[in-house]
Amino acid sequence: MDDERKTKRRLVKELNLLREKVARLKESEHKFRKLERASQRGKEVLTAILENAPYGVGLCKGAFGRILYQNPEFTKITGYTIEDLRTVRIWLPKAYPDKEYRRDVVRRWKGLRISGRANAVLKVTCKDGSVKDIELRTVTLPDGRTVNTFSDITRQERAEAALRKVQEELESRVEQRTLELLEVNRQLREEIATREKVEQELKESRGQLRSLSEHLQSAREEERKRIAREVHDELGQALSVLKIDVKCLGDAVGDSNQALQKQIDEIAEGLDVTVQTVRKILTELRPTILYHFGLPAAIEWQAKEFEKKTGIACLVALEPEEMELDHDFSIAVFRMFQETLTNIVRHADAHRVAVSLVRENGTLTLRVKDNGKGITEEDISNPRSFGIMGMVERARFWGGTVDFEGSPGRGTVVTVNIPVK
Repeated sequence: MDDERKTKRRLVKELNLLREKVARLKESEHKFRKLERASQRGKEVLTAILENAPYGVGLCKGAFGRILYQNPEFTKITGYTIEDLRTVRIWLPKAYPDKEYRRDVVRRWKGLRISGRANAVLKVTCKDGSVKDIELRTVTLPDGRTVNTFSDITRQERAEAALRKVQEELESRVEQRTLELLEVNRQLREEIATREKVEQELKESRGQLRSLSEHLQSAREEERKRIAREVHDELGQALSVLKIDVKCLGDAVGDSNQALQKQIDEIAEGLDVTVQTVRKILTELRPTILYHFGLPAAIEWQAKEFEKKTGIACLVALEPEEMELDHDFSIAVFRMFQETLTNIVRHADAHRVAVSLVRENGTLTLRVKDNGKGITEEDISNPRSFGIMGMVERARFWGGTVDFEGSPGRGTVVTVNIPVK
């Protein structure tokens, strides 16, 4: 009985162990089926990805072995199906018909045995004979198989090639244009140098002309002085003697011959007129008042003489009334004033003139304003306006300026500004 009980307990124990093993087997089977379903779903997802990938994918046994798989995009890109190729060695001469090029491709792919990776852009000949630019990426898996991806970058390569060509053409044009600009720049530098030389020569020439003009003005003044002196000494003396002789002749004739006495009186009157004319000429040649009383007095005197001769009212304002000025400087300003009055008589058709002479802040300003018809720009810039040009040159020699401002129907203003020491 004891043996039977022991056997029974042992059988129950073994039965329980067996039941536990069966339960574990069922649990393992459940997990396996779960993993199998997950694996199946993963394969389906992977297949869906590969089948719809935007690039070609191929799975090969080794770098040059049998082709195990290729997706539809690979066939779309190259035109080859898996039945057309079967192995990489069949693929190589089809895709790379040029032997040298094919050797180079094989040489690159042999590097897979070392690095396990390869990446290159290759010229691939498709089934229809067209050549495409394919970016090929290869990875070797741990079991020795290789995964190859094919991306058609033909348009990109062509666009980049076109871009490179455009860039090269642009660089060529830029280089050519740069050379042209350098040449133009060289010519401009030469032209500028030539112009600077010409300008310097013109400047020197103008300086020489200005010096010559001043020399001529000085020479003219000296000539006027000489002529005035000779007229005064020679002609004045001769007229004085002639007046004395005529008076003596008149005294000698007396009342004995009325007709002759009348002729003698007429001759005496003619001599008086001639003397006055000579004095007037002497004053115009060499205004004595300018030499003895200075520029302000000469301006005032000339204005009164102008009013007497022309009937044009002339108002004068002097500030100050007495000025100590260089003799040649005074002559230059006085001659400019005379030229201004001459232009008023000839061209302005005015009936009133206002004159001011002011010395202030180291500058002498002569201002002459009339109420005539007004000077125009054409009159100022006219190359035959010698009087205006002479005034400008006189002022420029002394470091000054002459400005002409005219308004139609409102007159002209002439302003002379010259620095004074």
